[in-house]
This record gives sequence, structure tokens and C-alpha cells, in this order.
Amino acid sequence: MKAMRLERIAAVAIVLGGCGSAMGPNASLLGADVASGGGGMSPDAGAEALPCTTNAQCPSGLACQSSQCVSPADGLPPEQQQPISGPPPAATPHFVFALDPAGGQAVRVDAQTLAIESIPLGGNPAEIAAFTNADRVIVLNTGSDELHLLDATQPGPTARTDIPLDRRQDHLRLAPDGSWAAAFTDPNNVPDQGAEGIVTVVRLAAPGSAPAGVPFDRAAGFRVSDVFFRTAGGVTKGAIAVALDSVSFIDLSNPKPPGLPPRQALPASASADLASRAVVATPDGAFVLVRSFTANDLTIIDVDSQTVSTLALPDIATDLEIEPGGTAAVAVLRATAQVELLRIPQDLRPSGAPQLLSLGGFNAGQIALSPVSGPMTGGPFGLLFTNASPTMEIARLDIAGGTVTPYPDALQKLVQGAGISPDGRSAVIVHRPDPNPATTDPYARQVALDQGYSMFDLATAVAQLKRTGDVAVQGFAFAPAGGAAAVALRDDAAQQYGVDILDLRTLVATSLGLASPPEFVGAIPQASGAQAAPLVWVTQVAPGGRISFVDLDSQSIQTVTGFELNSRIQN
Repeated sequence: MKAMRLERIAAVAIVLGGCGSAMGPNASLLGADVASGGGGMSPDAGAEALPCTTNAQCPSGLACQSSQCVSPADGLPPEQQQPISGPPPAATPHFVFALDPAGGQAVRVDAQTLAIESIPLGGNPAEIAAFTNADRVIVLNTGSDELHLLDATQPGPTARTDIPLDRRQDHLRLAPDGSWAAAFTDPNNVPDQGAEGIVTVVRLAAPGSAPAGVPFDRAAGFRVSDVFFRTAGGVTKGAIAVALDSVSFIDLSNPKPPGLPPRQALPASASADLASRAVVATPDGAFVLVRSFTANDLTIIDVDSQTVSTLALPDIATDLEIEPGGTAAVAVLRATAQVELLRIPQDLRPSGAPQLLSLGGFNAGQIALSPVSGPMTGGPFGLLFTNASPTMEIARLDIAGGTVTPYPDALQKLVQGAGISPDGRSAVIVHRPDPNPATTDPYARQVALDQGYSMFDLATAVAQLKRTGDVAVQGFAFAPAGGAAAVALRDDAAQQYGVDILDLRTLVATSLGLASPPEFVGAIPQASGAQAAPLVWVTQVAPGGRISFVDLDSQSIQTVTGFELNSRIQN
């Protein structure tokens, strides 16, 4: 085992002030979206502030006004979503697996003991994905054109199995049951050997058996942007590859997929420009939906029937999300201050009757959906907000009942993004500064100019603001069971770095110091037992790499230093 330095850092309160820049190049500006299950890119990877000087510099259908690309529907820019800034390392029930591309290795860190194992891989390990509920990961190596199966389910060193590929691929997706993996080229990169749209699907051994793999290259169109898996009864049946102007259906029900997957064309509204669309799928991959940032068409891909259809929305959707249970999709219609609920599958058919709801004049642009049903309503719900216009308003949408509860006065600052805790009882609202506050009160003006976040209790609609001065939120993560969270904070100019521990039951935040700039933050799954203390990891920018584990109960930090963590950890 490679020698590395272990530090135990006491929890020290710091003042999160300063007067410098807020975020580094890998900052996560949290919006409503995270990468959808099995997806290729962030559902809204293209939806962010787009500077311009002419219309030609904007995605198809957007116009250049006041030096930024705006929607023709309301003259406002696209909603800012969470950007994907790098490939993810992976957290399993007992370990965090991080990649060291420069050193050609993976690093396994025990989340409880901080024991470290270096796993040499060579080449350029670029992406990693974790198997569900198992200490196994798969790594895509773009330097050696192979996959590495890393198995830590048994005591002792991690077992490694290599699977050679016959071409370089950029992105990796793993089926929920771990039986298949898929690799594909980033749609903005020149493909290896000049072969456009080749998706490599790899048949993997069943979990618990000796790992092995058989790769199959399949043609899937021009510029593949997203790959999803179709599952039924927990078993992977197929893969769906969404390209610029087509969708391909790869049958994975047999040991060897058919040579040429069936392919269907996408309508013009979905294929005009990769930067002007977003793609989401139901959790089981039965339906894939494509929304356009510039047209009111919703493209519906019925995977089992292998058909493509369109549904006209009342307005251009500025956000489209599918609730985690897969029972409904929510289209947010900012220009007309409405949302449309589409029950799945009935409202995706020509005979469907989607429910159109008024937001009472609140021009929401996004929705952050709860990962679980609401404790009060027993059904799926979400929080509506916007970061395209200067408003502090948020609203709750209960999907089953089709009801909207506005909270026009709950917050004290403009909204950047939001996330709901795993127990559905609390939310964290990330704020953004208001550069032109409409107030003459000196204190209120400084509040408006500050960075910050709010803890929000959903049962009482009570919010508690935490101002962080010039130190911006880098990201946040909830305890797996809810009730607590950690917020990473970063100001490079003032060299102020920290992590706040949030008690979401009392809405009290405690500030701890970090020795170096935080990059990404996430939670360790608590599969090892309900009594285990909730742990959050924070990767940091430091010579040789650094990762800290924050105990949310004891409010203490343990830090491991000495390896590179240039990626993003995924739960």
C-alpha cells in the first residue's frame, strides 16, 4: 500500500467573510437538476447563462439581447442549472473510490477507518460508477481503452478485472442491476477512429460471481448525448441511445445484442441543437422525454413500442422533471406562470389529459423534486423557483393532488438553487447576491449583496438565513436519513474555506474550517447499519489531493491527504 499522510483536524469555528471571488473553475452552482439515472449528461447541461454579441452565437431559437441569449417566450435567459464539471468518483456502502488520472490509479478510502489502498490502473482513468448496494465499482480508462472492475466485497486488497475495448470512449453508464455497462463518446469530442455514434455495451457478470466482460460496439446515430437503461422487474432489458437527430434501441435481453439496433428519427424541435434541449427518462427507462428550450414541443420516446411522438405544451418548458417514482412528469412554463402535470403513461398518449396549473403570477422556471413522498401529503412533491429573474419567491407543488402552495415571503434573498432532504421534511435553498438591491436600509442592502443559503422547514414553511459574505456555496449534501446536511463554502481570493454542518430540525448551522478549497461534497450511504454516524465527504484542492470526512453527529472532521482527487464523487 502506498504510504499516505493521515491528518485528524479538530473542529474549529471560522468567520466566513472575505472580499474575494467566490468560486473556482469546478464550482457547482446548484439548480434543480442532477444527472438523471442512467443519463449521459446533466438533463440541463446546456441551460446556463450564455453571453453573446449576435444571434448567431446563441443556441438555435434563442435571441441575443443585452449581451445574453434569451428565450423568445419571455425575453429572459435560460434557467441556470447545475453544471457537470467532471466525471464522478463513487461512494459505496463502506468506501469512497477516487480516481488519480495523473498517477494512473484508483484510491480506495475506508469511510470509517480512513485506511487507504492504492489500486494501480495505468493509462488515464476518467470515469467511475458504483454498483448498487455493493462495494464494487467500474472504471472507464480513456488512456488504455479499457474498463476496470474493482471488487472490494471481500476482506483484503481490492480485486481487479480488466475488460479491453477496441476504441476510446469518454462516458460510462452502469445498469441499475450491474449486468451491463455502456460507454460512448462525448458529443462535443472528435470520436476515436472517426467513427461517429458508436456505443459500446459490455455484458458484465452477475454480482457476486467472478467478474468478466464481453464488449459489443453498436452504431447509434450521430453525436450520442444520452444513454439510459430499460429495466423491468429489476432486470436490464435494453439500452436507449439518444443522438442529435435520432434514438436507437439496443436489445440487451440476450447475451449478444442484435447487430444493428432499430433507430427512429427525432422531430426538428428536439434535434435542432444539442445546446437547446434537455433529455430525461423514467427510472425504469420505459419513457424518454426531450424538451426544447426554444419550442413548446415535448418529444416522447416510448421505448417498448420504439415510437417517437410529440406533445404540444401551452408554452416553452423552462424545466422538465420526472418524479422519482416515475408516475408523473412536471413541465415548468415560466412565461405563462404555469406548470403542466403529465401522468405517466396515460398523459403521454394522444388521448391523455395533462393537468395545467396556474402559479398565480409567480413565473417559476424550475422545480426541485423531493426524493421521497411528502410526510404530510403522502405523495410526490417539489419546490418551484427561478434564478432568471430577481425574485425571492418559492412555491410547493404537490403532484398527486395538483395543488400549489405559494411561499412569497419566506425567504430574504434571491434564489440560485434548491434541494430537498432524503426524508422530505427540509430543504436547503442556495442564494445569489442581488447586485442592485432596491433598499436604502444599510443592513438590508448588505444582506442582499451577500452570498448565503437558507434552511427551510417544509412542515411549518419557516426559513432560516445563513449569510456567508463573499464566500459562496460550493455544494451541499444531506445526511442519508435526513435531519442534517453539510454545505461546502469557498472564497479563493480571501482564502477562506469551510464546511457548515446544518441541524435541519433546529435550523441551526455550525461552521467548521477547511485547510484548502473544497471541490465537491456528498454523503456516504448508511448501508452498514442505522446506528452508524452520518458521514459527508468533501474533496479539496491540495497538492497530491485531499478528502475530508465530516461526522454530522459529533461535528468533527478527519482528513486524508496525499493523492489527487480531480473528479467528482457520486452517491
